[in-house]
Amino acid sequence: MENRFPIQNGTRSFENITLVEEIRPGLFVFGSLQDSIYLYDEAKAQVTNLRNRVSLKGPHDRLGSITSILYDPIQAQLWISSSRGGVMRFDRHFKLMKHYQKENGLSESYISSMTRDKENRIWAVTGRVLYRLNQMEDLFYPVKLYGVPTQEFTLYGGSCLSSDGNIYFPGNKGIVSFFPGA
Repeated sequence: MENRFPIQNGTRSFENITLVEEIRPGLFVFGSLQDSIYLYDEAKAQVTNLRNRVSLKGPHDRLGSITSILYDPIQAQLWISSSRGGVMRFDRHFKLMKHYQKENGLSESYISSMTRDKENRIWAVTGRVLYRLNQMEDLFYPVKLYGVPTQEFTLYGGSCLSSDGNIYFPGNKGIVSFFPGA
């Protein structure tokens, strides 16, 4: 077990971590339960809290728990979702490009999980709704799943993109599986 990471002035521990994603060799993003997104550069022994780059509306607003981390190496963009702060997109320098919330098509800021399909499209689920990002408009749109009972998608449940292109999201009444198509 490792929970002491070298930093410039000694070592640092990270607690209550929900996700770990290596986006380049030795460059990690740690999502936490407690309102933080840590960028850890192993070679430079540096930690940056990306939460400080996200402007929230009020002094009591929070990101909540980090629920998904996706890195797009083609666009060099980092996508992060949270249980209270919607979806955030960062550029190659980890500067916030856009913070997606209700005004960007999401019905709520509670994002259970997020994934990317084989066409590099972004999909997200809130407690009960599936969304797809329309990249041309840069807005999220709800997607109707016909024949699927209304369910609550599982927080921290993750998602899966299978080898045949189907996407899977776990929920309280089973697993929602669909082929995103063109």
